[in-house]
Amino acid sequence: MRVRKFLRAPFLLPVLLAAAVSSCHGDKDPDPSCQEQPRNDSGCYHIYHPVCGCNGKTYGNECEALAHGITSYQSGECSKSK
Repeated sequence: MRVRKFLRAPFLLPVLLAAAVSSCHGDKDPDPSCQEQPRNDSGCYHIYHPVCGCNGKTYGNECEALAHGITSYQSGECSKSK
């Protein structure tokens, strides 16, 4: 019985730590899918196929949107009424 409890501890500790760390981060942005987190590995092609990012900005193509950290977007330009 003691051996089983001892073997469970190494597996339980990472789970508890992950839960504690994830609960420390508050929800600062109501739409977390629209956080801009630019990537450094942007080697985008120069073909204009516009996409509208969730932040209301038009990007030249999907690659450019992803390079600016936008992971949620729709095909086509953003409406200019915003």
